[in-house]
Amino acid sequence: MPTVSNYPRRKPLRLADFDYHTPGAYFVTVVTDRRPPRFGIVDGRGDMVLNELGRAVAEEWLALGTVFPTAALGEFVVMPNHFHAVLWILEPDPTLDRPSLSDTMGRFKSRTTRAHLRLASTRGERAPRLWQCGYHDRVLRDERELEAATDYIAANPTNWREDKWYFAPQGET
Repeated sequence: MPTVSNYPRRKPLRLADFDYHTPGAYFVTVVTDRRPPRFGIVDGRGDMVLNELGRAVAEEWLALGTVFPTAALGEFVVMPNHFHAVLWILEPDPTLDRPSLSDTMGRFKSRTTRAHLRLASTRGERAPRLWQCGYHDRVLRDERELEAATDYIAANPTNWREDKWYFAPQGET
C-alpha cells in the first residue's frame, strides 16, 4: 500500500516569507490540466483565435477588476493551453477587503471552471478537469521585469511553437 512518503514532494510555488497581499505587480501563469489546447488556436499569422471557452476565460479575467477593486489588470493573453497575465495588487483601501494574489487567482480559476462546466453541459458533454493545481507566479520587482513580462505576454502567440507549453495538434510534427 502506498504511503504519503512514497510520493514525490511538490516544490513550493510561492516565495517563503513573502506577503502576497503586498502591493505591486505579479506575473501569473495558469496551465490546463495535462496541457491539451482547450481555448482556441494560434493561426498561421501568429494570432490567437479564441474559441467559446477561450472567450469565457478572457471575460472572467476582465471581470476580476470589478470583483476586486484593489486589483488592477495588466497585459494578458489566453493561449491554447495556458494563460499569462500581469496582475497589480494596489495599495489597500481600509474600507475594502484586501485580497491576496491567491484569493484573486482562486476566484479566476473557480469562475473559469464554472464557465467550462456550463459550456460542456449545454453540449451534453462531460467536462474534463480544466486547470492544473496551483499557478505559477513571479513578483515583478522593477520596471525592467515588468517590461520583460509584458513583452513576453504580447509576443506569446507569435512565439507559440517555441513556447514551453506548446502542444502540437494531432498530425503536426
